[in-house]
Amino acid sequence: MFTRKALRPLLGWLAESGVITAEAACQPRRPEDPAVLVRFERYLPTERRIGAPTTSAYVVRVRRFLETYCPPEGFAELSGADVIRALLDEGVGRAPASVKKFGYALRVFLRFCFITREL
Repeated sequence: MFTRKALRPLLGWLAESGVITAEAACQPRRPEDPAVLVRFERYLPTERRIGAPTTSAYVVRVRRFLETYCPPEGFAELSGADVIRALLDEGVGRAPASVKKFGYALRVFLRFCFITREL
């Protein structure tokens, strides 16, 4: 049996080739995902033309950010300090490349939130 992670390159290639849809190649959504994350996931391939593997990776990273650092008052109460804390915490015990990818995902997500007036 293959894991989804092992099949990710193949699924991404199939989606980019048009054999399967980008949604089929992406990780399944969790029912408890915030609506902003679902909209962000739809925005990446349609507006930014980002491939399915990258979309999936961004969504996983942003989901982790929202679950860990979103204030109790709600998503709209995020501050710059929350983002900086998330990046610093991400650096503990992880490779610099991993922290960069986390930062890229947050930058794209926060830009999306600014454009769509989520924040």
